[in-house]
Amino acid sequence: MTSLLGSAWLSVAVYLVFTPGCVGGCLIEEFTCSQGSCVSEGCVCDFTDNCGDGSDEENCSGYKMCNFEEGLCDLTQSSETLSEWTRTTKVQGLNHDHNNASAYFLSLVTIGGNETTADLNSPVFLPTQTCQMSFYHYVGGTRGDLQVLVQTLGQSTVMWRHSDQPQVETWLQTVIRFSSRDSFQVMIRGELSADSNFSDVLAIDDLSFSPGCRTQPDTSICPPSWFACSSGECVEETKVCDFTPDCPHGEDEASCPPRCDFEGGSVAGMSSPLAMALTGSGARLWRCLEATRHLWTTRQTALKATSCIF
Repeated sequence: MTSLLGSAWLSVAVYLVFTPGCVGGCLIEEFTCSQGSCVSEGCVCDFTDNCGDGSDEENCSGYKMCNFEEGLCDLTQSSETLSEWTRTTKVQGLNHDHNNASAYFLSLVTIGGNETTADLNSPVFLPTQTCQMSFYHYVGGTRGDLQVLVQTLGQSTVMWRHSDQPQVETWLQTVIRFSSRDSFQVMIRGELSADSNFSDVLAIDDLSFSPGCRTQPDTSICPPSWFACSSGECVEETKVCDFTPDCPHGEDEASCPPRCDFEGGSVAGMSSPLAMALTGSGARLWRCLEATRHLWTTRQTALKATSCIF
């Protein structure tokens, strides 16, 4: 479901969504260049030397930036559309990216007289009040439209659209700030009508998300049935809840069910001939029997149910 930006947000969007020239004048939210001049916060870490001394592009480690030179970074194409953005260096009427310093950009061109739509999706961001996206875009011709949407709680909301801006066939920058109490995903959507021709082209380049756009921490991808430690290490299933911490922080022993370490010859506070008879591999046998929830049935039944091998 897609909706236009509600009236409650309209005044905020008009103020925050802009195509800055990034020159002159200090704003309330500003960056102070090394040489003393000021540029808008939206002009920091945007692949352009707005300060003139490069200082606004020096400390960008907290930003998620993509100039498409090596691919799509952590952006993804939507599988719900028939078309895709194409990574290229040249299309009809456009043979360079926005700053001429690098070659690649993403473009969308018409396909055989059909309506063409493609979506580029960001990672899912955590709730925030300070997430800001900057990107450059080019719209050639009059039959194309570019939109930025936010997806959250199963609903898509249009935050910005190029058709609301003056028609200028040049690279422009747009900066959008997002504020959400829920996790959300940003989508850049390009659309070309069925009557578009080869002079109608959409392109995007040099996209960046500010440090306020936070994603879930990466987690280790462990083999099936292995335990993933918070540090990213993987622990074999047989080493989980075995009375010995294998994760650096001991998570593999932190959430174990009630069990017995056979100290004192008792099991869960009860005397058991089976528990008292177990030696050596007793801890391992106990884990197998406990998993079957048939500890106090026959030993043979428990062993058969778990397929434990000793």
